[in-house]
Amino acid sequence: MGQASLRTGGEDPTRYVGDGEIQYGKTMTTVFISYSHIDASTADELASVLADLGISHFRDVKDINWGNSISSKVRSALDDCAAVLVIVSPGSLKSHWVPYEIGYASALRKIILPFLTHPSLDVPHYISDLNYTLGIEKVRDYFANSFTDDVKSVPKPPGRQMTEPLQLTLNDFQMDYLMQISKPRNEGAIYGDIHEQTGRDVAPYQEAIDLFQQYGLMRYSGGNYQLTSKGWRLADQLWALKILDTLDLNDHTGHKALTEAVGLTDGQTELDELKRHVDALENRGLVEVSRTMRGWEVRVLQAGVTERKHHQIDL
Repeated sequence: MGQASLRTGGEDPTRYVGDGEIQYGKTMTTVFISYSHIDASTADELASVLADLGISHFRDVKDINWGNSISSKVRSALDDCAAVLVIVSPGSLKSHWVPYEIGYASALRKIILPFLTHPSLDVPHYISDLNYTLGIEKVRDYFANSFTDDVKSVPKPPGRQMTEPLQLTLNDFQMDYLMQISKPRNEGAIYGDIHEQTGRDVAPYQEAIDLFQQYGLMRYSGGNYQLTSKGWRLADQLWALKILDTLDLNDHTGHKALTEAVGLTDGQTELDELKRHVDALENRGLVEVSRTMRGWEVRVLQAGVTERKHHQIDL
């Protein structure tokens, strides 16, 4: 579908505060300690340094309580932190969580601070371009003298007047991801994809989520990211365009072939969702639906061809 430009009316959904900076979190001086539990003693030392300097920090054993969702707590802490202090060790190189946390934080443009437990370690490719340190005293010196200035120097998105109309743009990956999230079995929540990625592979997913939140398409609620009503409306329009792109002006397409073409193949629930989209297109006079002995089939009309060539998505 290429890039989609979206027009939106009403209020600016982006959370602008103060002098126009985006409010990404509550406590932007918190340091997130990313480590493997094998390195708990090293994490203790680093946490002690931060505490001595009066710098707040997030650490799983301290901040994730019994019964809490680990993934949601980790994401929330990464959203709210200013920097990630990552312990690079043989244990963390085998960890699932450490590269995930670094990728998530990198997508949010957080400061990443690698601390190596041994100088002979091979630094992972996803942080190989970052300067690292080895000594605890160097960590103390940095947080005592440079950390505050570094946090202030992190570039922030430019402000926008509340009355300025938004011109929103999503690329192919972001549109496809929004559609995957909006499948009926997902109920607008993120269950897969981003949690299964590691390192920098997670960056495009997190960038998409960040953009969805800025555009008012998604919010964090109940321990998960959920689509808003605006997000559902956009998803419906994207599904409609995908269906129109699949159909041929001269030929009827059976419902089974259509499910395969658009990717709604997971049982009756997704078939019902496909039929809902097709019925909506029929009501708009864009397609023709016919019943057959084996179910139903659909053909795009000239108005549908015009729609897919000159579509304008409105929120």
